[in-house]
Amino acid sequence: MSQAMELLGQGFVQDALKAALIVAVICSYMGVFVVLKRIVFVGAALAEVSGLGAALAFFPPIVSLLQALAPQIGAFRPEHYEHSAPIILAFAAMLVAVAVFSQQGLGRTLPREAIIGATFAGAAGLTILVLSKNPSGSEHAMDALNGNILGVLHSDIDILAISGAIVAILQGLFYKEFVLVAFDPEVARTLGYRSAAWELLWYLTLGIMIAVSIHVAGTVLVFAYLVLPPMTALLLSRRLGLVLLLSVVFSVLATFAGILISVSPVDLPSSPTIVGCMVSMLLLAWLVRAASALRPAR
Repeated sequence: MSQAMELLGQGFVQDALKAALIVAVICSYMGVFVVLKRIVFVGAALAEVSGLGAALAFFPPIVSLLQALAPQIGAFRPEHYEHSAPIILAFAAMLVAVAVFSQQGLGRTLPREAIIGATFAGAAGLTILVLSKNPSGSEHAMDALNGNILGVLHSDIDILAISGAIVAILQGLFYKEFVLVAFDPEVARTLGYRSAAWELLWYLTLGIMIAVSIHVAGTVLVFAYLVLPPMTALLLSRRLGLVLLLSVVFSVLATFAGILISVSPVDLPSSPTIVGCMVSMLLLAWLVRAASALRPAR
């Protein structure tokens, strides 16, 4: 334990904690809406689509095309490409997916869930194909799947902090509108709210956070933050305000515990360890809920 505490004082571990906590707080907060709106698969699909965008940044034809067509853009120059291009393409892919998923008419011809499921499966399959044609495909495949939170750069933290601040401000400013449109769209329309526009804005904030997070945390950890802490909180309370608070608290605790375990002599990969901690909290909450249900009523 003393060795782990010493490692926690190292700069790279502290940077990993900063990055993971930003993702944890914002994603676990928005995850409550994802779970309650029953659009968990949307979160998974957005994560996979963003991962596909990031993977395309390393696809040789795309690399050549971007560096040939946009040499004046600093992000696509060779010295900046590997760091900046994946985020830009992940963001672009996310915007396309958000534009599709937020359409009011989606699902008229085919079930909405089928379209989202097809997007998820297609993005996952294409990501593997794209990475298989990349000379360093296996390395980037692992980063896309598990992230590399312990190798986070200061520039990654800056991007996460700015994006997280923008999303947090929007969520705070329009909390009432997002809640009303999410859970009672008919009343929202009666009161004069443009439900489609508010829904699109909410999806955009979710997509932005996912797109900038997967480059650091990976699709699995980002999706876990969106689902596991909110589920844990909902097992313990049904009051929205308390659920939002508990979801954030559980994600923060799991992040600290996961990082601490991963840098201990146990030496486990950080992102899966954080996910394991979140699963443990979910199981514990379920046991607490089950035990309270068995207690005789007074």
